[in-house]
Amino acid sequence: MASQGRIFVLSTVLIFGLTIGTERASAITPRLLECSSSELVKAGELLCEFDSSETTEIETVRQKAGDGRLLPTPAVKIGSNEMSPTAIALTLNSALEAPLFNRSKSALAALLENDSRHVERGLWTFATNVENIAPLGTAAPTLRAALDGLKNKGRTVELLRSLSEIRKQLAAAQPRRRLLVIATDGEFDDNAYQPSDIVASLRESNVRVVVLLPEASAERITRAQTLRRLADETDGLFLPVAAPATIQGAAKQINAFLNHSGSIIVTRQPQDSSLEIVLKNGTVLSQRVPAIEAKPEAPSKEAANTSAPDFDASDYVKKNPLQSTLLIVAALLVVGSAILWFVSAAQRRRQADKAEPKTVGDMRPILDGSSFSMARARASRSANQ
Repeated sequence: MASQGRIFVLSTVLIFGLTIGTERASAITPRLLECSSSELVKAGELLCEFDSSETTEIETVRQKAGDGRLLPTPAVKIGSNEMSPTAIALTLNSALEAPLFNRSKSALAALLENDSRHVERGLWTFATNVENIAPLGTAAPTLRAALDGLKNKGRTVELLRSLSEIRKQLAAAQPRRRLLVIATDGEFDDNAYQPSDIVASLRESNVRVVVLLPEASAERITRAQTLRRLADETDGLFLPVAAPATIQGAAKQINAFLNHSGSIIVTRQPQDSSLEIVLKNGTVLSQRVPAIEAKPEAPSKEAANTSAPDFDASDYVKKNPLQSTLLIVAALLVVGSAILWFVSAAQRRRQADKAEPKTVGDMRPILDGSSFSMARARASRSANQ
């Protein structure tokens, strides 16, 4: 009897602990993302996105200056919208046994009922390998048809490697709000990846993990501890979906997350300010709003004139008469010397031309053949006389 009592107590504690852990990941954790510039807002404004849910609705939004003064109330837009879309990767373990596989398909199909055009969905399956059935942005009817046509197959389940691959594709999506929905039983065979590394990469990419567990027994939940850790440490959800009621409950929670999240537009100030969101449960989310970036001032006309003055020759002569006179005299001497050298060279050339005797041979280049012969004969007779 004593041993049976101890077993009962241990079982009660185990179930209680599992229940607490499950509830911990059954409530979405609110988050305020870093404010950033966007083409969708005016110059001097920033876009801030926040994640919330039905149990953490917003009570007040305010922007404070550095000295604590309240600034004009920022513009708030609730729900996934053109400024704050959401990307959801629906992933299904294709190696599940038929009952669990079909139940998982039903749970994923329930998430397609919210057909918002600002929610981008894609579909992946995983077992030994990852397969992208439909890319992000696929229309809900197309996704539903693709989901209906899937058959369970495969044996080995490489869960962590598959999540790592899908995370990369999800992180490349344009929406900053990202959900990775995993429909599986928690069993996996790969050990090359560490859960802590997967969690770190998911958080870095702002990806929340939502686990849909198609079986709710205490034993199954115990074996799904790695999945629950992924959900807990990425501020996601761990939701058993073993019956139609729980499937609808899971869809409601995820839709509440989509419908209560949104965007806030803040105005940048000359100094850093802060954005605060006060939730109805008393939680305060805050984010820094950087100041307006100071533009470099253009130099004034006076400064430009001072830095690059025009040269005035007359003004220089007036201010430096002696130096100016010496420069002029030196210039005249150089010019005079050059002129004298050219005149002297020309005179020497002319004198050399007069002193050199001329012969008939010197004239040959400018006489034709007969004239040259006659000139040479006359020159010969003159020499004989």
